[in-house]
Amino acid sequence: MNYLSHKRLLLSTPALIGLSMIYLVNGHGGPILSKLPNELIDSLRYGTILHQATNIAGCALLLGSNYVSHRAGHLHANGKSCGRWDCRSEGNSFFSWEP
Repeated sequence: MNYLSHKRLLLSTPALIGLSMIYLVNGHGGPILSKLPNELIDSLRYGTILHQATNIAGCALLLGSNYVSHRAGHLHANGKSCGRWDCRSEGNSFFSWEP
């Protein structure tokens, strides 16, 4: 959703990678996982340290991308944020209550 406010693919790429990592270790079946070797899938699952590390790294990428995207979506025209988490810049809000 943050992509709609900042329109920068580079800022959304870590989120896509993070989602892919989480899907890789937790997903079952599907067109992507069926193409991977069974040995790789088995090593990423079943409570191994690799499973946990991949899950944590995927979550970290999602959280980091969300933070950076949120900040980029709420920058003022001069390139500075207001410094608050709920800052809204003029005219850049995705949702507008004005007609």
